[in-house]
Amino acid sequence: MLKQIFLISLTSSLFFLNSEVSNPQIFPNYSESNLRVSQKTSTRKQQLIDRYLELIGGEKTFQEVIRAMLSQMEQQFSSILTSELVENQQLSPEERQQITNKLNQETTSIIRKSNQMFLERISYQQIVEEVYYPIYDKYFTEEDLQTLIEFYQTPTGRKTIELLPQLFQESMQRTAQVLNPKIKSVMQEIIAEELQRIN
Repeated sequence: MLKQIFLISLTSSLFFLNSEVSNPQIFPNYSESNLRVSQKTSTRKQQLIDRYLELIGGEKTFQEVIRAMLSQMEQQFSSILTSELVENQQLSPEERQQITNKLNQETTSIIRKSNQMFLERISYQQIVEEVYYPIYDKYFTEEDLQTLIEFYQTPTGRKTIELLPQLFQESMQRTAQVLNPKIKSVMQEIIAEELQRIN
């Protein structure tokens, strides 16, 4: 019983964690093929993009944003699963506590291991070449990039750079507050259906 509920809950939660980037209804224009470099960005433009990324923190900001995102997902994962099982009336208090303890131990270990592997396998330069170059090349001219570079060398520009990670993290937290009730409702339905099916 414990193993079955753990696998059901883990599968449901992993579906949630992956759905944000894989659901074509949410991000219809960002399939794998669309993320590939469609054309060669000029050397001059690459230099401007590199300079712009350097000014906004480049790799440091990228790593901070990724770590904040993974940390937030880990917190949401554990919190939602625990609350759903605690509220499940089909289980005795002892069963709920046993399952909660097992979930906290197993899921935290799995998530942290996957997060660490993810961070180790990220190539910032690959992201620059396959993501930043084509996107900035598509939407910005060389003159635009030069203007951005000049802005981020001003006091206001430097302040914006310093606040970017904090702005991103707080935005994620507030977004979670808005979305969690809906996510909770969906997970309640899924867990209830699966518990009924396996009992």
